[in-house]
Formats: sequence, C-alpha cells, structure tokens
Amino acid sequence: MLVDKSLYAVQHLGAVDRLLPDATIVHMQRDRVEAGLSAWMQDLVPTMYPWACHLADCGWSVRAHERHLAHWTDVLGDRLLRVRYEDLVADPERELRRVLDRAGLPFDEACLRHHERRRDVATASVGQVAEPVHRRALGRADRYRAHLGPLLEALGDEPGTAPDAGPAATG
Repeated sequence: MLVDKSLYAVQHLGAVDRLLPDATIVHMQRDRVEAGLSAWMQDLVPTMYPWACHLADCGWSVRAHERHLAHWTDVLGDRLLRVRYEDLVADPERELRRVLDRAGLPFDEACLRHHERRRDVATASVGQVAEPVHRRALGRADRYRAHLGPLLEALGDEPGTAPDAGPAATG
C-alpha cells in the first residue's frame, strides 16, 4: 500500500492507471478550506513546497488539485474510491471497512489501532500516525476564518471573488 498526502499526487494517477490497471485508488477528500489551512500550518520545506508558504497559494493549489481530481474521476470511474476525511473521523470502523471491502481485503481490528504499530514515517505526519484517529483538526478553519481572507479568496469561497483568479487557473 502506498499513501501520498501531497496535493500533487493526483497528477500521477495516469501512471498508476497504466501500471496497475486493476487497482482501486482511494482518495481521501477533506473540506477544501480545512485542506488549505492544514497545508499552510505544516512546517514544510519552502524550497520543496513553495505553494504552502502563503494562504492564497494554498487555495490555488487546492483548486488545481480539484480540477485534476475531476478529470481522473471521469477517467477512472468506480476504480476511484472517495472517502471524506470528516466521515473517517466520525466513524473510522465504517469507513475502513468500506475501503477494505473495495480492495477485497478482510477487516482486521488492528486497522483501528494503527498508532500502536512501530514503523518509520518520513513525512510531516510523523506525529499524527503515532496517535489514534481524533477530531482535533475538524472545524479549525472556523476558528481562524477572520484571518483566512487570502485562502478563501483564492478558493472562490468569499463573496465577490473570481474563482479563476491566481496561478493555478492555468495549471
């Protein structure tokens, strides 16, 4: 199993489709404002993730991801299983059973205890995988909404904003 949290992982779905034509691809979908805020709040290396340094760039990147995902949803059809992050957090067992069922795998209680397994993690999520599923990240954007103008504008989620503004509109 491969997990890639990058917004740009969706750009590789064509290669995955060619190399693994029978694979089910799981896409974890998060609220778009929460996704942009989460990327901005991570301590990512600016030379590798320059788009994560500014709220507006996070919004444009989320929108570019959405456009790519719309294309691959059309191409892959039911091979692309979409899982809402909010649903996973609300009922982890139900969503894990759905993913495993689609993959043709049996449910194992150990899936709910992922945080107990010792393994190397080389991502910004290193701390998150070591703890149980939690709800702390839900609704964070609501607490910071007054400060999210550039992100909301880039996403087109603010009244009077142009959804096609910004560099991601051409990418």
